[in-house]
Amino acid sequence: MSYFSLPKKILFLTYKNYTDFMIFETTKFNKQNFHSYIFTNPYKTLSIYSIKQTKYLLKKIDFWLNKNFYLAGFFSYEFGYGLDYVYKQNFLQKTKFPLAFFNVYKNVTVFNHKTGKFIKYNLLSKPKNKRIQQKFFEIKNLNLNISFNEYSKNLQKIKKYILSGDTYQV
Repeated sequence: MSYFSLPKKILFLTYKNYTDFMIFETTKFNKQNFHSYIFTNPYKTLSIYSIKQTKYLLKKIDFWLNKNFYLAGFFSYEFGYGLDYVYKQNFLQKTKFPLAFFNVYKNVTVFNHKTGKFIKYNLLSKPKNKRIQQKFFEIKNLNLNISFNEYSKNLQKIKKYILSGDTYQV
């Protein structure tokens, strides 16, 4: 099967017409991965620079998702320290770069690389059916190659190595 590339004209027009936008373009096409996403005109911005704000941010993300808005952004590697009590105590300084940054959007334009067509979703047209909604935003066929019990044991070992100072990341 052949796939359409995201038209360069769209990238140029997005850059020319919007001061704040996010484009998530896929270039690894397969049966499950053939959509790119263009977000423009953020309604609100959520960002944190301190681990102390981790829970606050997660609550805000949940709040906007429950109101059926779209969110696009990132969690930095260091954001993970805010999810673990032990590491949180050792990483209390503020950062210059955001630990997490998300824009809240009312709309998303989805480019289907199979058909070469754009579909614009907004709050009113956003699929209400969770199954339809997941069609564009889910990870499929995720499999672990070890048991959950073995994974948990290994994770505890890694945390022990980090706490003892043998390494700072794995």
